[in-house]
Amino acid sequence: MSIMDNLKELMDMSAVQEEDNPVFISRTGEFNLFSPKHKIRKNRKYGDTGVAYSEDGKTLEECPAIRPGRIRIHEGVERIGVNAFRNGRLSAIIMPDSIIELEYGAFMCSDVHDVKFGKNIRKIGDECFSSCSNISEITFPDSLEEIGELAFSPCINLRNITFSKNLKVIGRGAFGSTSLKEVTIPSGSISIGNQAFCSAEHVIISDSIPKNFIFSIVLEDDGYYNEERVLSDDYVKVTYKGNTAVLPRVIKRGELKKLNRDFESIIMGPNRKRLFLKAAHACEKQAAALAEYRLSGNSDAFSYMKKKCRDMAIRYIEEKTQEEFVEFLKLGTVSNKIIPELLSIASKKEKTIVVAYLMERLGKSNNTQEVFDKAIDDTFDL
Repeated sequence: MSIMDNLKELMDMSAVQEEDNPVFISRTGEFNLFSPKHKIRKNRKYGDTGVAYSEDGKTLEECPAIRPGRIRIHEGVERIGVNAFRNGRLSAIIMPDSIIELEYGAFMCSDVHDVKFGKNIRKIGDECFSSCSNISEITFPDSLEEIGELAFSPCINLRNITFSKNLKVIGRGAFGSTSLKEVTIPSGSISIGNQAFCSAEHVIISDSIPKNFIFSIVLEDDGYYNEERVLSDDYVKVTYKGNTAVLPRVIKRGELKKLNRDFESIIMGPNRKRLFLKAAHACEKQAAALAEYRLSGNSDAFSYMKKKCRDMAIRYIEEKTQEEFVEFLKLGTVSNKIIPELLSIASKKEKTIVVAYLMERLGKSNNTQEVFDKAIDDTFDL
């Protein structure tokens, strides 16, 4: 085979197409443009853009991390190899219908934000898109059967996903540490790993409840939990056959297996409205009680919030927006006895909307101004 034939073969192999200027590989086999030297590896074929393939050309093994922009992979490639685009600067990936698998860490820690799958992909490997913070939504084709462990964890800005109809396996922690608002579990027999949706706000079950489903959405207290941590998702909503339950994000030790076993009967009965009592710690119990009361008007949740009104109010004045805190006060669980204390806190933190509402609450008293002056007086008497 002539030198020209060899060059033609290499150029044909390098059929990754981009909308930016190509990054060339040098004749010495080292990437020498804007990056540390990168040695050629054995059993790989390199194209003129620095992209490496397996000897049979069916696996894309590596793409220079310094390549920015949109990347389109040519038809015929069946797999994207281990760490192929890891730490890459690409903004978008367009896959052909020939792709059937993405291997471990293929796009881990990359800048990709737009992902278009081919029609025949069957498996997304472990940690494939881990730490891809630019991804906000994903739509999986109906061919997809398996999503590996930690495949999209953490993807802190991932808010929307649409699953394939033929999905069979969702691995452990696959969508942990995301910002998913609502997830619909597809119908059919599906295996879901522990903590797969441990940060989702609302999970909808479209068919039968998957085995060990509860383990995928909540945690059991392990004794090392920090009660003082601040979470925006201290509970998760689950909807099944028209009924919605609110579950604390962390469950009391020893309760999780029983909850998992009995969950179908619980969510279909009246006890679903009292699940907030299974919380391991005060912050989850309070958040779940508030969510349950807003959802169903449950009297047990209201009574619990009245007992804990001071703790909840002081914590929420720190955590919530002013508008959210005022809405909480309007529920009527906070006693007027603690209004002066809340007024003092709100005044010192310059929360003017809260101050105005609390003043209005005290407006029925003749000594409103006196109470207010006392609340904000920081004089220390000796």
